[in-house]
Amino acid sequence: MVHPEDGAQEERVFGIGKKIDPKKLKLFEKDKTVRKKVSGRRIRTFSSKRGTYIKARNPSEKVTDIALDATVRAASLYVGSRPAKGCRIRIEPQDIKEKVRIGRISTPTVFVVDASGSMFTYDRMESAKGAIFSMLVDSYQKRDRIGMVAFREHRAQVVLPMCSSLDWAITCLKELATGGPTPLSSGLEKGLELLLIEKRRNREATPVLVLISDGRANVPLTTFSTIEEELANLTNQAWKKRIHMIFIDVEQTSTANERDGPYKKILMDRMSYHHVEHLTADTIREIVAQEKGMLTSVLA
Repeated sequence: MVHPEDGAQEERVFGIGKKIDPKKLKLFEKDKTVRKKVSGRRIRTFSSKRGTYIKARNPSEKVTDIALDATVRAASLYVGSRPAKGCRIRIEPQDIKEKVRIGRISTPTVFVVDASGSMFTYDRMESAKGAIFSMLVDSYQKRDRIGMVAFREHRAQVVLPMCSSLDWAITCLKELATGGPTPLSSGLEKGLELLLIEKRRNREATPVLVLISDGRANVPLTTFSTIEEELANLTNQAWKKRIHMIFIDVEQTSTANERDGPYKKILMDRMSYHHVEHLTADTIREIVAQEKGMLTSVLA
């Protein structure tokens, strides 16, 4: 059912928010509520095939990257106790070591932004665009790719395909209308599609999905499923694919009501949750930077 307040207002187009000076940023304090473990919270930056060789280890499965130096050292301990058969050192299967590499982690990021009627009053679209532009400036040398999906009416739209180009982003983000119902499931589905493509392009990548919404939804993907089922299936799929999900809840406290409860609870249980009533490009960027910082931390 479409709620009157979601479609009663006329469409509005927002420009791109002012870009951010990264030097002026400070750490954003996130929501402290204890929740279930979220996807991607602790992901190693160790790479199986790329990056700098830092040490060797015993292989846990089929070896594809042999550490020759460590393998020879392991076999040399048995010189004289093994029949060499014409060789100075005989290497046995148990001597084989594999390389442990470490390298820069790519974090392709998709912003899934609510562009429905319940969102446009607070200029949130402008803030989201400004944050994307600033992150592209900041991540230019890293070549991290960023995209944006907006959902409104009865479908989601890829507003910015995955890219690292400032010029292309400015062209794509110049105009975007808001207003209408809220197809939240469609937005998440489209965002996950973009990130799964990035994951296939680079298996070492750590994809990040940033949902900016008030948690309301009133348009299911199909007539054969409920919105609760769709959101649960989509977030579970992201969890299994190791896609880190961030939910920036922008609902005003004064407008909260019971009908939003089931949808928002699903998102809060499966995503890293932040509640921000007065959204700006600065706060979006700070939250995403903090979450990415945790993702790229090396585990001992």
